[in-house]
Amino acid sequence: MTAKLRLPDEEGKDQPKRRPIPDHIPRQEIELTTGDEDCARCGGTLRRLGEDVTEELEYVPGRFIVNRIVRPRLACSGCEAFTQASLPSRPIERGRPGPGLLAHVLVSKYADHLPLYRQSRIFERDGLDLDRSTLADWVGKSTALLEPLADAIGRHVLAGKAIFADDTPVRMLAPGTGKTATARLWTYGRDERPWGGDAPPANWYRFSPDRKGQHPSASARSGLMSSSATRSRSATRCESLTRVRAMASISAAGRSRYPRRRRKIRVRSIMSCAR
Repeated sequence: MTAKLRLPDEEGKDQPKRRPIPDHIPRQEIELTTGDEDCARCGGTLRRLGEDVTEELEYVPGRFIVNRIVRPRLACSGCEAFTQASLPSRPIERGRPGPGLLAHVLVSKYADHLPLYRQSRIFERDGLDLDRSTLADWVGKSTALLEPLADAIGRHVLAGKAIFADDTPVRMLAPGTGKTATARLWTYGRDERPWGGDAPPANWYRFSPDRKGQHPSASARSGLMSSSATRSRSATRCESLTRVRAMASISAAGRSRYPRRRRKIRVRSIMSCAR
């Protein structure tokens, strides 16, 4: 007679683990009680020993509200002078959208990749007739509001000692030709975290109707490191190749030397280049 020993089943390594719900999510507490204050068995008074808490993640659909801005018109009974509170500034003058609605449309379009015609259909389910052309007009006017912020991001990116750049082809309408032209969307990035920099990372985007080398050269005037933008024969490309060649010569000069001697050669070469 033989006995078989069965080990307990081990949890799979690839089995996903349930993570706790983040603390910043608001909690709505619902307490369930039996409704009895006395014991149903002996009639004694019940006292609380503890509690069991079960958290359930729920979603409350977004909803629209209308802000009615009422400004009473007042007139003096003595001199009949007229007074009224001024209307506060609005994102779009003489427009209906509030700042929260504009932010929702922009985030849905550019961060969540939700086209405007789909947003129009979503709004239609709530009984709102917001045509795609209306949403496009809101997006266009919002660019003027965000232009100072974009300029500030561009100054921060271009202030870096090393700028990463790349371009992406996009189709552009060519009126009168019946065809589309290939334009470029340039991305300039600053990320100094790999070498312990304190500057926050950021990306800056620029549009150009073609792929000429003057566009990256005019935008980025400091150290430009690009996978495609510097392929053209421009001053930026020549300067980059010159610096790479100088670094290669420094490494070759210090080869087969003692570490202290190699360090002196590199420091001397860097200082001479800085002058």
